[in-house]
Amino acid sequence: MGSSAQTYRWATVTQEQSEARDPEGWKTRRKVEDVIRWNQWILLLPRVRGMMLTWIIDENVPRKEAIAKGLGQTGIRVWVDKQEHVAFVQWFVPSHLGGVPVVVEANPVFRLEALR
Repeated sequence: MGSSAQTYRWATVTQEQSEARDPEGWKTRRKVEDVIRWNQWILLLPRVRGMMLTWIIDENVPRKEAIAKGLGQTGIRVWVDKQEHVAFVQWFVPSHLGGVPVVVEANPVFRLEALR
C-alpha cells in the first residue's frame, strides 16, 4: 500500500501568537477596521460596492520590489461598479479618513464569455 501522497500538517497559530509577531501591524489593522466601521456612510453612496482594508503600494516603486521590501502603507479600498464611476465617488469620499489613506478603484468584472 505504498502511496506517493504526503501528509502535510499546518501549524496552528493562535491570535496571541500572531499579534506577538507584529504588534504594530495589528494595531494599525485595528485602527483601519475601526475607521471603516465609523464610516459606513460610504457604502450608502450610489455605485459603491464595498470597502475593505488594503495595502497601498507607491506607484513609483516596482510592485515586486515593494512587496519584497514591505514598502507601502495600510489603507482603505473603496470599490465601485465601473471605471467611469470612480471620479464620481472620489468627489464624495475624502482622500483620508481618520488619518488613513483611501483609494477608490473599479471592481474588476470577470466574464466567462471573455475567456472563450
